[in-house]
Amino acid sequence: LGNANIMYVTKDAIKAVGILSTGYKHGVADYDYTLKCIKKNIPVLVMPEVCGECEFDHKDMYHGFTEKTLKERISYLHHPLGIDFKSRALFMRKFFPLRYPIFLAMGYFKVLFPNFYTKYLTNRS
Repeated sequence: LGNANIMYVTKDAIKAVGILSTGYKHGVADYDYTLKCIKKNIPVLVMPEVCGECEFDHKDMYHGFTEKTLKERISYLHHPLGIDFKSRALFMRKFFPLRYPIFLAMGYFKVLFPNFYTKYLTNRS
């Protein structure tokens, strides 16, 4: 999967796949694009090193998650710079439909039981 702050796309790929899919707010459109290319047998090459860096890039997705209140965790679940649950759910439904119901359940599980989730299901503490 291409995880891109910078992504080079050839004209041929654009002709075959188009531009980025709609429905994503932040963070998974690049994964979507690379999977669409793979489905059309368009090679996806990933650089072995970082090619660009955002000075104001956000921290790990779960940084400080367990300290947030339930209301803050629910807000963070849906925030584009948080977990961006809606975009991720769209991605899962589109490319991994069998995992989609589990993904939906886990989204709210992590909000309701953040300590358990971060300690046992994400290798974070």
